[in-house]
Amino acid sequence: MSASGSCTACSVVIFGDTYGLPRLLSHVGSERAAALVRAGIRPEQAPPLTKLAREHDLPLLVQPPAESGDFPAFIGALKELSPDVLLVDSYSMLLPPAVLALAPRGGANVHGALLPEFRGVNPIQWALLEDARETGVTVHALTEAFDAGPVYGQRRVPIHFADTWLDIQGRIGVATEELLSDVVPGILAGTAKAVPQDESRARYHRRR
Repeated sequence: MSASGSCTACSVVIFGDTYGLPRLLSHVGSERAAALVRAGIRPEQAPPLTKLAREHDLPLLVQPPAESGDFPAFIGALKELSPDVLLVDSYSMLLPPAVLALAPRGGANVHGALLPEFRGVNPIQWALLEDARETGVTVHALTEAFDAGPVYGQRRVPIHFADTWLDIQGRIGVATEELLSDVVPGILAGTAKAVPQDESRARYHRRR
């Protein structure tokens, strides 16, 4: 089942970077996307993401830090869009409670690892450093904490002895496309089931 066959009336706001935004947009469809959002702490991403938004005739919002004087205007712009769902992929800022509260159907994030292990940043590099035999991708519900929400689905990929992180990234990219095809329709329709993470196995990793 494709995203185009599920939630024709719902409004989706998509958060991401030059990698995550086009990937999610391809699964949501520009007819459902109310806006794209980029991280204000990554100004170098503005030109390509502005071009992407123009190509799809969508507004591009910029999320400022929550303590910024620009944050109330950002929240106001999101409210005007009346999003049903928030989707996040390859995004470098946490969505604060004021943002999460705007979407009655909640939201989901794409994380390039098998949660609850390898929460946080640089999960591919940490999997290599810890000599893991496999990794993968997880789509989980958005919560106020990074990578902690219930899981909608996962895909596993092997790690081979000679792999670089780029080899693994490519393998995860293929798995992510497959997983998004499976779970996005249910997330948009509000019918997807999520399983809580096992907090006893949770591990956060710092930036490399």
